[in-house]
Amino acid sequence: MSRTMNEVASQDQFDAMIQGLRDSADLLERLGRDVAVRGILLDVLADLLNGSMATVRFVASALLD
Repeated sequence: MSRTMNEVASQDQFDAMIQGLRDSADLLERLGRDVAVRGILLDVLADLLNGSMATVRFVASALLD
């Protein structure tokens, strides 16, 4: 594959991952309307978000320095 094709493939993969995150967020939002499920989701999502954001900050700081 040429560099341009690799860039297009990478962008498509990135776009698909972003769409997957949006779909998951929509599903979680619907599930979160149930009070019994909301507490569980808050705990799990808080842990996931903290871990994800730590990774994003680490990678971003390495790229920006």
